[in-house]
Amino acid sequence: MRTQWAIGVAVLALGSLAGACSNDYSTGSFPRLQVLAEAKPSATESSAEVSFGQALQLEVRKQVQLINPGSRTVTVDSIEWRLDESTGLRDVNPFVHIDWLGQGDETTFPKTIAPGDVVNGIIFDVVYSPPLDKPLDDFSDSVLVIRSDARTEDGSQALDEIIISFTMPQKIAAPSVSPPNYTFSNATPTKPEDLVITIFNNPDIATAPFTVTAIDLDAASSEFTITDLPSLPKVLEAPVPGQPQVSETEFTVRFQPSSDASSGSSIRVRIFTDVSSAPILIPLSTDVQLGSWTISYDNEKEFDFTNVNSKACRSAIIISDGPGPITVREPHIEPPVALQFFDFTCYRSATKPGEDDVPIDGVSKSYPQGLGVGASIRCEVCFEPPAGGTEPANGKLVIPVDSPAREEIDLELLAGTPKPKITLGPASGSIFVSSDASAGAKGERNLFIYNRGNGNLDIQSIKVEKAFPSGTASEVFSLVSPPSGVVTVAPDDLLLVPIAWDAAKFTGKQEIVKVEYFDPFTNQNQVETLQLIAEDSEGDELPVADPGQAADYAGAEVGTPVLLDGSGSTPGALSFHISEGPYLWNLVAKPAGSQVVVNVFGGPTTSFEPDFAGTYRFELVVFSNDDAQSQYLYSEPAQVQVDVAP
Repeated sequence: MRTQWAIGVAVLALGSLAGACSNDYSTGSFPRLQVLAEAKPSATESSAEVSFGQALQLEVRKQVQLINPGSRTVTVDSIEWRLDESTGLRDVNPFVHIDWLGQGDETTFPKTIAPGDVVNGIIFDVVYSPPLDKPLDDFSDSVLVIRSDARTEDGSQALDEIIISFTMPQKIAAPSVSPPNYTFSNATPTKPEDLVITIFNNPDIATAPFTVTAIDLDAASSEFTITDLPSLPKVLEAPVPGQPQVSETEFTVRFQPSSDASSGSSIRVRIFTDVSSAPILIPLSTDVQLGSWTISYDNEKEFDFTNVNSKACRSAIIISDGPGPITVREPHIEPPVALQFFDFTCYRSATKPGEDDVPIDGVSKSYPQGLGVGASIRCEVCFEPPAGGTEPANGKLVIPVDSPAREEIDLELLAGTPKPKITLGPASGSIFVSSDASAGAKGERNLFIYNRGNGNLDIQSIKVEKAFPSGTASEVFSLVSPPSGVVTVAPDDLLLVPIAWDAAKFTGKQEIVKVEYFDPFTNQNQVETLQLIAEDSEGDELPVADPGQAADYAGAEVGTPVLLDGSGSTPGALSFHISEGPYLWNLVAKPAGSQVVVNVFGGPTTSFEPDFAGTYRFELVVFSNDDAQSQYLYSEPAQVQVDVAP
């Protein structure tokens, strides 16, 4: 049986635990230490408890931030796991470690935090990484001790130690569904097709019950209906050791097309439980025809308003290119601060000469908008320069699109100080390798670093290492040519980083690549990571990526969209699951000055609009899996050249 190693990241809110420190507290002037962590305020200033929640097969990160709201510098002498003097061992779970986020490590203390520094301070992550090849069997706490010259909040007593305990639940519910997705292929307008979906508490993992609280569809539909619902809420008990029974419940989804032309529609079932705020999603499709889209702008600067001194409006048009339809969901601007300077209105494009574009209200009943082949939506963005010398903020217009897999179109809104925007590729968040480990093959994969901002991106370092313990040397993957010194990626440019792999060392390895770069807005280095996944194919036939030949794209011209077609790819020993978007497209090279970026995780076709004459090169990787979606096979990368005329 193959084993796949991957990492997921949870985004967490911050609670707080407060403390204070001083040397001369009689004057009211002393340093203070405040700890922001994933914890409710503690009953005391010196301790707190943080739970990793239901940590099973995904990495979980809890960020800790130390700040100084006091009036004197605080010195942090050490941050380390508590030492059990009776055993000589540290109180840390074997699956937990600290990620210092480029701010040194445990050997770089003492560190100081300036008085009044409540923004930066010292920031690090406490990380739970799942076991690689066995169930979670160690639920021991990890106890972190922070030592400093801090004092209590009123300054009257020394607060030498702050202790944070990171805990892990021993009772785990494991909501699971079967099948995880489905394509209806036998329904007609007079004969519906039924699918029975089973919800169960996975007996291989679960040690606690969970409750199904609601089941529905993520959009209204006249063709999809849910029937035979169980009485809700429904409790699914934990399995009993030594007994084969599995706690489960069932319901039915019926698909009855309104016409023979309904092929290509899609929807998702949502199953809500009491153990997660996010629902379980089951994608349903009907003999899927994937959609695709392109974007065109009415201004060569797109939405770059950096040097605009009066109110200005620019438009982008999203066009459905087929062969299947796309669904556009309600757009929004983020982050919220950008709303002070940008607003937008989207229109359904006119279909006849002399007609006006029709505004989309932006209320829930107006979205989603279905676009058949050739239909389009125009989004107009207006920028209002601030008065009084205020620095405007950068942002982006986010447009969710289903094709039928969910993706986002991010339109960069640039107005403030030139800012880099790093995007790593492949867009799946991982670099994949499938190979027969017994054959001991070696090869290379590409890491793509795109700068989609309007300022230089300064890469400080690129490292390949094991995911756990953090910072330890990698074995399967390595950089072909490690960069020496800072590498600058210009706006709209890309950096191609070859990473070598060795199949003979596949077994039991979980590794990542870390890209450290300088963020001029925080004036600090930041780190982006990408997973490195190695899977033993055990001799199975691998998929073959086929992006076509250069001759297939002959006649390409500047300003005319080019459709990249990987439909000639083959799945090998397994099969393609279209709902997972098993095609990974990346831009490898382009002419100088071009703003084209392709970093797509989706269907067999994608498109780009060349903006400069010259040579463009693209890479395609495809992956296939079995019906249970637990085993994966990845192709070797394949490239194609597109020569574009003026």
